[in-house]
Amino acid sequence: MSAATRTAPVRVTISDPTLIRRQRMLSLLFNGIPLCGALACIPVAIYWGFDGFDLGLFVFMYVTSFFGIEGAYHRYLAHRAFKTGQRTRFVLAVLGAFAAQGPAAFWVANHRRHHQYTDTELDTHSPWFDENGAVSGIRGLWHAHVGWSFGNRYVNVSAFAADLLRDPLIAFVTRYYLVWVLLGLAIPTLASFVWSGMWEGALKGFLLAGLARIWFVQNGVYIVNSFCHRFGSRPFRTQEKSTNLAWLALPTLGAAWHNNHHAFPASATTQVEWWQLDLTGSIIRALGVIGLAWEIRTTGQAFIDSKRQSTDNTSVVSEEH
Repeated sequence: MSAATRTAPVRVTISDPTLIRRQRMLSLLFNGIPLCGALACIPVAIYWGFDGFDLGLFVFMYVTSFFGIEGAYHRYLAHRAFKTGQRTRFVLAVLGAFAAQGPAAFWVANHRRHHQYTDTELDTHSPWFDENGAVSGIRGLWHAHVGWSFGNRYVNVSAFAADLLRDPLIAFVTRYYLVWVLLGLAIPTLASFVWSGMWEGALKGFLLAGLARIWFVQNGVYIVNSFCHRFGSRPFRTQEKSTNLAWLALPTLGAAWHNNHHAFPASATTQVEWWQLDLTGSIIRALGVIGLAWEIRTTGQAFIDSKRQSTDNTSVVSEEH
């Protein structure tokens, strides 16, 4: 579908060279440094090795920060799929910052833009279109994955996330965004030092559960943007090319049920079948059980059934526009 079929009622992007240069520089730093940390884990694993504590800490920090993106930034702030109190709201916003994908309003603005103009020329990160028009193959996947952040467009945050720009708590978290990113690195570093009592342990925690964890979380989010609009099944009728990829459901905490999400974006869960694993939705439900989340939005079975594709239309997305 072309963007011409979806009238843009707002100024979608800002053509400010300063903002564009800043976005490119920050994208290079916040993607490049974690990549270097992940690569540094290879010689560390060879010479020192990683023990059970190191791996357990990595998993804990991975789940925590991935939930910060998928549960906090995405389902809570972008789609308002549930409500919570100010203290929990603060913690959720900080956990989102742990993933080093940008302040909340910036991330949410790009995501809401994605939903409004999905798989058109105005989409933030579609594997079918970039800022110059239709694309395909590796070029399209690269653009959707991370290439868009090095492009010539900067999202108009005030058009898509004005509510967060006006939010005092989110403004406070944003003001100290770098502090929270560094805190997400300091926690595993200090925990590993306390556990091992050695600087080698601290270094392993910093590299594996710190920098490498950020890199894996980032690419877990990115692969949903790229692969889950190009490959996979489409059980629901939607106006774009979103797909489900079952093998990505576990590492993305349920985000890879992406066609489910585009069919029911306001739902706090991406699970529509009993066998579909959605850890983010499970965590949100757990928050509800202990009273930290309420008005958790879900989708009724009748509405789910009404949007299902016929069985002969659930195949993998093709390479044709």
